Amino acid sequence: PSDRPAAEHKGLPTIVGGTVASSVDHPYIVPLLDADMDDATEARFCAGTLVTPRWVVTAAHCVDDRSPSGIQTVAGISDLGAVTTADRIGISNIHLHEGYRADNLTHDVALLRLANNVTVANARWIPWQTDTSLPLVGTTLKTAGWGASVVEGSNREAVLREASVMAVG
Repeated sequence: PSDRPAAEHKGLPTIVGGTVASSVDHPYIVPLLDADMDDATEARFCAGTLVTPRWVVTAAHCVDDRSPSGIQTVAGISDLGAVTTADRIGISNIHLHEGYRADNLTHDVALLRLANNVTVANARWIPWQTDTSLPLVGTTLKTAGWGASVVEGSNREAVLREASVMAVG
C-alpha cells in the first residue's frame, strides 16, 4: 500500500495509505455499517467518532440518504473481519446539522444516537477538548479509518489504518 497520506478524489482531499493501526490507539473511531450486509468489511461505508457512550459524530453526506434502521456500528474493534452480529450496535436517530447542504457540503456534520450505550472495554469516546485553540497550520495530526490504501483504489480495507496529515488553514 501507498504511504502517501493524501490524494485528490473528486476535487476533495482524501487520505490514502497509511500504516496499520490499533483500536487501542484510536478507541473512539467506529465504522458505519450497512445493516443489511453481514460482512462488515463490505458493509462499511463511512466512519465516525464516539463523543459519548451513546453518540457518534460523522459527516452528514454519509447518512443523509439513510434511515437509522439501515445503519449499524461497532466499537473497540480495529479488524472488521472480526466483527460478529453480536458486536453490532443499532442507530436509533440521525440528526443532520440544520445548515447542511449536500451540493457544496456546507455544515457537513451529523450526530447518530446509538440504540444502546457502548460498553466494550477497549472503546472510549474522544476526550473533551480543554485547549480551545485550534492546531496551528502545519501541525502534524493523526487520522485513522478503513478507507482505500491505494490512490484511485476501490479496495476495502478490513484493518484500521492511520496516517499523519498537516493542519491547513
